[in-house]
Amino acid sequence: MKEFNRHIIKVTIALLLFTPITAGFPLMGQSPWDYPVKPGSEKWKTFKTHDEMVAACQIPEDILSSLSTKDLLETCLGYPLLSDVFLLDNIANGVSKITESFNGLAALFDRKDCNKVILESYKNERLPEIKSKEATKYFRMFFMELIISTSGILEKLDEDDRTELMRIALDKINEKKEMDYSIFYQSGSILILSRILYIAGLGDDIRDNFGLNTSNDSTINLTQSSDDNIISLTLKYLDSHEQD
Repeated sequence: MKEFNRHIIKVTIALLLFTPITAGFPLMGQSPWDYPVKPGSEKWKTFKTHDEMVAACQIPEDILSSLSTKDLLETCLGYPLLSDVFLLDNIANGVSKITESFNGLAALFDRKDCNKVILESYKNERLPEIKSKEATKYFRMFFMELIISTSGILEKLDEDDRTELMRIALDKINEKKEMDYSIFYQSGSILILSRILYIAGLGDDIRDNFGLNTSNDSTINLTQSSDDNIISLTLKYLDSHEQD
């Protein structure tokens, strides 16, 4: 299973590294920042180190402070080096690493309305066609789910908000299945569910059925049976929550 996980991650990185990346996919009337240097550009081809790429993707401070939180989120979802999240053994550590190196994501997490904006955007996010050749468009919901599940957002929500998020994540899973998205892509929604179940005190059930060792473990066990177990646990939790 570890070998399979590594293979999936390598495929994901390849898709993201070799597909030209644009700055987010804004809704009508919004103005996310457009990265002036992107993979595939002549300037990008001159970079010799990863540090040079990171430096070229930083958002100027005057622009950073002028962006609305929603525009800033869209800008972060278009970050050209977002695939760095997969370069470490643990996805949570990958998100932390990007937060340390990219001023946009760090600024996003500092916004007072960050949680509200991210969750509302996730709720309204529509899946692209699976045949899309635009890597960031295809993976943007997945990255949004990683941010939600690993950045501490869930711990700040009250129980009612977390249960509402569970229902939204379940809807996303059903939508992904209907569109024949892979188990790997479905795992972003599964990870949100598993985190909330951990917070609800069901860690033992998660360890037994999903293979996660701690509440901070972001290893994704890519099997349909483990995903189904998490969905089953979620439905039981929601049922008991409604009865209380």
